[in-house]
Amino acid sequence: MQEHNLGVPPGLIKRILTYVMLILILGQFVSVGLAKVKKNSNSDGGDQGSYLQLGLEIKERKALTDGNRYPLYPALISLFAERKWAYFSKSKLLSLALGVMTLLVIFALIREMYGDEVAFLTTLLLGVNEEFSYRCS
Repeated sequence: MQEHNLGVPPGLIKRILTYVMLILILGQFVSVGLAKVKKNSNSDGGDQGSYLQLGLEIKERKALTDGNRYPLYPALISLFAERKWAYFSKSKLLSLALGVMTLLVIFALIREMYGDEVAFLTTLLLGVNEEFSYRCS
């Protein structure tokens, strides 16, 4: 049986399908993450309050770390730290955006090392992982 590719290079369709699937994975991750962000209204749950407080202290030039946490995330949220509820919401959205960027970086690195199929599967498994989704929202 002969394939009819209508002048389309053989790998192009596969590559387009890979990127369409990547967009679907990212869309699913974002939609689930936004629902979790909306549901999470307790700023003192877990160590969220500590990170928020540390971000405020960095903004107010009182501290760089509390000695227990790495200062990168608090330094990022300190850019928009304020003593308003919007600070908590913005911080959760930043976490979600960092999760999306993580998925994209994982896809790019695995694709470079192992190819499109393995990169797609790895990104899919990480994107639907409940713990990863929870930590990113």
